[in-house]
Amino acid sequence: MGYIYQPGKFNENTWLIDAAMKNTEGNRVCNGYAAYLIKTDDDANCLINPGARTGAESIYKELKRLGAWPLQKLILTHSHWDHSQGIVYFREKVEEEGLAPIELFASEKAIPYLKDQSYNTCFV
Repeated sequence: MGYIYQPGKFNENTWLIDAAMKNTEGNRVCNGYAAYLIKTDDDANCLINPGARTGAESIYKELKRLGAWPLQKLILTHSHWDHSQGIVYFREKVEEEGLAPIELFASEKAIPYLKDQSYNTCFV
């Protein structure tokens, strides 16, 4: 199995987006993790793992650059802070811009943690 390390398009409908972790001043602190953009057959923009709050703005800028904003769907693989805190950023953006709400897909086990992020407070 091969690994893709470079951000960019890697097949006809999927992009790897660098979601670097940043400190409160906006400086990169590590390469962290990646988000994935999928353009679905019905031309919807779907983001897998919206990342941490500190990396969400860079993901947003890349989505805009790719012409993939607004998002229609967010898929969360699990509810850890570095995968889920970006949800708030994207929901605020669509509300601020007067866009349709983003549909969120997550496992049933993740829902209680998404409703109460207090277990992640040490990382906020």
